[in-house]
Amino acid sequence: MKTKLFFSIILLFALFVECNQQETEQTSYTVETIEGVKYIHNHAPQWGEEAKVELEFVQKIGALEATE
Repeated sequence: MKTKLFFSIILLFALFVECNQQETEQTSYTVETIEGVKYIHNHAPQWGEEAKVELEFVQKIGALEATE
């Protein structure tokens, strides 16, 4: 019985910490609704200074001056 109570308290604490972190992360942008359209204004980079996505050339199809 005590172990169930202990794990329940730990779970609630972890849930509280996660929700609190999500609220503080949302301060880097604001959301505004104008005439039913939602606009999101970023005030700072969302993932830090370095991009998390990279582009890689895979294949070229056709040519720039194709005859067909």
